[in-house]
Amino acid sequence: MTMFTQPSLFKRLVFSVLALSFALWCVVLSLMVYSIQKISAHYAHINLENAAQQQLAVLKAISGDDQAIRRYAEENEALQKELYTHMSIFVSQHYLQVWRGEKLIYNTVQLPVTKPGQSELQMLTSLKATAGNNAWLTWSEYEPNTGLTVRIAQEPSVGMRLSYRSIGYYLMPFVISVPFLFLPIWWGISRGLRPLNRVAEELVTRSDTDLSPITNTPYRELSPLVAAVNRLMEQVGTRIRREQEFLHDAAHELKTPLAVIQLNSEILADATEASIQKAALEGIQKGVTRATHTTHQLLASARADNHQHHTGFVAINFAQFLQDRLAQWISLALQKNIEIELNAPDICKLDVDRESITLLVDNLIDNAIKYSGHGSRIHVRLLHSHLPDGSIITLQVCDQGCGISAEYREKVFERFFRVNPSESHGTGLGLSIVKRAAEQHSATIELADNPETEHGLMVTIKFQQYIR
Repeated sequence: MTMFTQPSLFKRLVFSVLALSFALWCVVLSLMVYSIQKISAHYAHINLENAAQQQLAVLKAISGDDQAIRRYAEENEALQKELYTHMSIFVSQHYLQVWRGEKLIYNTVQLPVTKPGQSELQMLTSLKATAGNNAWLTWSEYEPNTGLTVRIAQEPSVGMRLSYRSIGYYLMPFVISVPFLFLPIWWGISRGLRPLNRVAEELVTRSDTDLSPITNTPYRELSPLVAAVNRLMEQVGTRIRREQEFLHDAAHELKTPLAVIQLNSEILADATEASIQKAALEGIQKGVTRATHTTHQLLASARADNHQHHTGFVAINFAQFLQDRLAQWISLALQKNIEIELNAPDICKLDVDRESITLLVDNLIDNAIKYSGHGSRIHVRLLHSHLPDGSIITLQVCDQGCGISAEYREKVFERFFRVNPSESHGTGLGLSIVKRAAEQHSATIELADNPETEHGLMVTIKFQQYIR
C-alpha cells in the first residue's frame, strides 16, 4: 500500500510529460478552432451568394408557376434537412425565402416575413429571427425580368458549431496515442533515472563504517548531489575521528587523577599515623580537584565543538560583557593577590554567540590567573579601530606568568598539549577551546611575549565587524 501512496519522482516526471503534451495539444487545437472560425466567417458570404444565385437561376426557369416554385422550394428544403442530418459537421443548412414583387411565394417557418429592401440586395446582412435572440446571416438576389427575389439565410453560429463539433476529430488522435506515448516516455525516464538508482544502490550496499567518497558521475545534473554526499561523508568522518580522539585523550587525562585518588585511598586505608592520613587526604583532594577541573574543561571543549557551526549571533556591548565576566573571576584572583586591570571604551558593539564568547573570555582569564604568580597583574585591553567597510575589535589579555616560547605557540592550540606535562595544574584544553571559539567568530588569534614585562604572555584576538 505504501508503494502507491508514497510520492514518486518517476510518476511525477511521467505525468508531467503527459500533461505538457496534452497542454501543447490543446494549444494547437485552440489555434485550429480559431482558424476554422476565421475561415468560416470569411467564406460565409461567398457560400450564401453562390447558393442564392443558384436558387435564383433554377427558379427563373419555372418563374411562371408559383405552385411549381413552392414545390421546388419544399423539396429543396427537405433535401437540405436530409443532407444536414447526415453531414451536419461539414454542411451548413440554408433557409430559403422567395418573393415575387410584394408577394411572398415561399418562406421557411423560422424566417420573419419581411421583404429584402433595395439596400439588402447582394449584401451580407443580419435578420432578426422570429424565435429566440438569434440573428440570421442573409444574402438576397433579385431578378428584374421575373420580379423574383431570393433570400438565403444561415445561422451565424454555424462556424462556431462546426468548430466545436470538429474537436472530437482532432482530439481523438491524442486519446488514441496516449498509450503509445506512455510507453516511450516510461522507457526514457526509466533509463534517465538509472544513474541516480546506481548512486542509491552504492549507498545501500555500504557498511555503516564506510565513509569513503562515492563514485563520481559524469552527468552534470547528478554531480552536485554526489559532491554534496561526499562532502557530508568527509564531515561526518572528520567529526567521528575528532570524537574518537577526544574520548581517547579524555580517558588518558582522567586516568592520572583517578589513579592518584585510588593510590591515596589505599594509603589512607592502611595508614595508622595521623601525618600519613593527612597527606593521603590531601592527595585525594588534589586528585578530585584535578578530575573536576578536567571534567569541566572537557564539557567546555564539547560545547565549543557543538557551537562550531552555530549561527545564533546577537549584538552585545562587548565592553560591558568583559566587565561582567571579569567580575566573576575577582575572588579567585584575590586569593593569589592578583590585580586585574581593564581598559576599554564605554560602548563597543560586537555580534557574538553568547555561550561561545563566554567560553573564550573565561578560558583566557582562567589561564592568566592560573599561570601568573602571587602579587602579579593581568592587563585586559579592548581596542576599537574603524575601517571604511566596518571595524576591527581587538581583545588583548596580558599576564605576568612564565609565558610560552615561540616553538610551542602553534602546538598549544592542540587538545591536551602542555608545555610542561609534569605540572599538576592545567589540562591542555584552555587554548584549544579559545581557538575554536575564535574561529566560530571568524577571528584571528596570536600569541606573543608580554611587552610590558620581561616575562609573561600576551594573547591577541581580532574580530572583524562589517557594516550591514
